[in-house]
Amino acid sequence: MLFLGAHHQSFMEEGRTLPAVQRAYLYIVALVAIHMIVLAVANLLRVGAEIAMNAPSGGFTGLPFVFNDFNRPSNLYREQASLAIALLVVGGPAWWFSFRAADRAARREVGARASAIRSAYIHLVIFVTALLVFGYGQRTLGLILQGTFIGALPGLFLEPEWPARAAGAGAMVLSAAGALAYHVRLSTADRRAVVIRGRAAEIRHLALYGLTIVGLFFAAFSTGFTLQGLWDRVIADTLVPLARPDFGPPGFAAPTRDDQLRIQLVNQIPPILAGIALWLGTWLPLQRGLRGSAADAEIERGSVVRKLAIYLIVGLSAVVVLVSATLGVAAIVRRLLGDPFQEQFTSLVHDLGAPISLLIIFAPLWLFHRRVVEAEAARETELGRAAAIRRTYTYVVAAFGLAMAAIGAAGTIGVFGSQLMGMNTHPNAEAATYLALVLVGLPAWGFHWWQAQRRLDEAERRAPQRRGYLYLAVLGGAIGLLVFGSAALYRLLNAALATDFPLSTWHDIWHFAVDAAVAGSVFAFHLRVIRGDRVVTAAAPAAEAGASVFSYVVRVPAPNASAARARLAAALPDAQVTPADAASGEGDGGPSIVAIAGTLVGVLLLLFFVASFALGPLLSSQQPAPGPARVVLPAGKVMWVFNAESSPLATRETSGGAQLDTKGGGLVFTFNGEGRANVSFGPDLAPPYMAVAFVSISPDADGTLIWRVRSVGDKSVAIRINASTEYVDLVYEDVMAGTTELLGNPVSVRGSKQGRPIEVAVLVRGPSYTLYVDGAAMLETAEERLDATASAQSMSASGTGGVLALFEVRIHDVP
Repeated sequence: MLFLGAHHQSFMEEGRTLPAVQRAYLYIVALVAIHMIVLAVANLLRVGAEIAMNAPSGGFTGLPFVFNDFNRPSNLYREQASLAIALLVVGGPAWWFSFRAADRAARREVGARASAIRSAYIHLVIFVTALLVFGYGQRTLGLILQGTFIGALPGLFLEPEWPARAAGAGAMVLSAAGALAYHVRLSTADRRAVVIRGRAAEIRHLALYGLTIVGLFFAAFSTGFTLQGLWDRVIADTLVPLARPDFGPPGFAAPTRDDQLRIQLVNQIPPILAGIALWLGTWLPLQRGLRGSAADAEIERGSVVRKLAIYLIVGLSAVVVLVSATLGVAAIVRRLLGDPFQEQFTSLVHDLGAPISLLIIFAPLWLFHRRVVEAEAARETELGRAAAIRRTYTYVVAAFGLAMAAIGAAGTIGVFGSQLMGMNTHPNAEAATYLALVLVGLPAWGFHWWQAQRRLDEAERRAPQRRGYLYLAVLGGAIGLLVFGSAALYRLLNAALATDFPLSTWHDIWHFAVDAAVAGSVFAFHLRVIRGDRVVTAAAPAAEAGASVFSYVVRVPAPNASAARARLAAALPDAQVTPADAASGEGDGGPSIVAIAGTLVGVLLLLFFVASFALGPLLSSQQPAPGPARVVLPAGKVMWVFNAESSPLATRETSGGAQLDTKGGGLVFTFNGEGRANVSFGPDLAPPYMAVAFVSISPDADGTLIWRVRSVGDKSVAIRINASTEYVDLVYEDVMAGTTELLGNPVSVRGSKQGRPIEVAVLVRGPSYTLYVDGAAMLETAEERLDATASAQSMSASGTGGVLALFEVRIHDVP
């Protein structure tokens, strides 16, 4: 470290320009060191907060895999604090000496402040620390809101020691916010001192517009989901009240609909606020650049990254709007075709909640950013690359709309013909989807095709985006025509050779013929457009040959950069002298391989930090993605209920470090070492029947629970719950052979260790088995090796630690 400081100090004392290699080295060291400092400060604050709150130690923030033994809390405090101090002691001086040396050199040579390497360092730090504040800020606010407003709700299981976990996340927010504020100030000072252009400006735009997109879509989707919750509770439930299935073990008080709305609002507030703050915090400064100095405004308006970001927002918003509109129109058309307005667990009003909520958010978003594009185009002529981005957006949305319209038209006409033939096997939901695709996709394609035709000129006709769209449409139409035409001809010839033309054959020929006709129409229309473009292009007079422009790299010996540019301008008065980027080492022979490799190493290190402690808490703090919709289990009346107090166990045995207790009417398997517990509690049953169990897993559980729902001798079909990996699967066991065979794919039950009871059920119908988790059908399979009809219920658990609790088992008959 002393050598590093002395080495950097020597460069500062010499007062000379740093070469490109030296500059790249200093900024890469500073890049790694500043993240070490952020990590160290955050964990020191976290450990201090946990000690003050007398809370168990959490994971090392940013590097949770470093400490994975949570059985020694006092040692964990010491070890984690020691690592944080070590990071700070090493990273602090490394950042101070390396960045001070690079910063002083940049302040001596104004051009170096506009270098791409300096811009990469500053804006990579801004990008990562902004994501840290964004992710950990959501986690902090979410834990505080949950603990304050919904912690007492029945059935809600908060993260243990949530105040300490919130303090730990808040520590990362404070640490990252300090680094973020400092580097934002550096970026602002550099832009005031010198005009940032070229690669340096592109790097800045990539970082800031990337943050803009992340914040905008986080806020937009979260707001849409919140509006859907409000719609379902305030409007849908008021207009069309629905009965809802009651899931849960005995004594489990599920949250009411109002409580569920409160939970949803509290969980969505953090991402909404964080997304809006990130979006406005980056978008507004970028917009102010358009009203700044003439040079800055020119750079901002001419930025390809800016136009790419805006068109990306417009394109994604357009896709969400089209899909939402299709779903909404399909729900309405389905009812118009005869489906009931209100069903057991849904209605038209409820089905319209998600499409309308997303349309309310994304339609204005789409229109607003289109106006931004139009306003910029009115102020200046678009650059060639920017025009290419505009064409890409236009033709991509046109292609998306064309595909929707073609599929919808073929399906709608086909269903209409099936109805006329009296063989309409298509449900109303399918027919409604086809018609909705036409009603939404056709206007989307027509509008964007009209936009493209309105701008049609020589450049537009020659644009690769237009040609790509046209040839893709022609190719798709040709393939559809060949495939569906061949299928129709096959059915026709097959029937002719058999001299048998039943109605089902004509029905198939009708569908294939309609599909082929629609594909042929797409093919013919776009082929005609291609031929028209060729005719116009061939008839256009050849453009006059203008002066060609050539680019050279010229090395001019001179005492400084200004003198070199003056000599070159005097020698070539008609040439456009573009100075090399300062990061390339002006006067140093351009960028070296070492500088480029060093930059790549810095980027790889940055990606490691982002993956390890930026995206981790951001994803873990979000609520689990909603699973399949709950359905009514196909069970009739209850035939038998297991209760540990009223239903005696046929067998009960334990071995090793396992205990088996009856508490609160249920079974509790406790492990404090390698052990196993076995019980048999069920009567002999004959399929079909439905077996339902409610199981809870403690956070520290490490074991497996096997529930044999059907047994014949030593062979059985069982539900296996893995507490360590949090997966449920269906298996076939053969005890004599010592084999266990997986039936289907495992089903994830992430979050079960937070105390949420798992409702696991299986429907047994002879050789077929359907696995349900929390009321949703997850797996259906068949097993022919159990040929007897009798079946006894039994359960075994094995593990090394933690608790597996069985609340109740119910056996239902199946209607």
